[in-house]
Amino acid sequence: MFAPLAAAALLAQADPASNPPAFHYVPFLKPLPVWGDRAWPWLLLPLCVAVAVVYKSIKCRTVRQVPKEAALLTVWIVAGMLIAAVVLAAIVEGLERANS
Repeated sequence: MFAPLAAAALLAQADPASNPPAFHYVPFLKPLPVWGDRAWPWLLLPLCVAVAVVYKSIKCRTVRQVPKEAALLTVWIVAGMLIAAVVLAAIVEGLERANS
């Protein structure tokens, strides 16, 4: 139970430049390259579908309603994520233009 905490403490004390770890990914010190691959954003779709199905299977009165309601909720979640991405991209673009 305490082994992950001890390992995290040892990794935090270690200098990654002088003593590189044997594995590529070091939590909080060397994060995974999330935006280097174009496949990562597509993982949002199964996540949205799963959240919608679980939520609607709890909220709907009959099982017959679940597929239709879950599909509609999935569309709403994806649309909300797209709107948030566009707004955040516009904010970042505006800040980059203001600083240059």
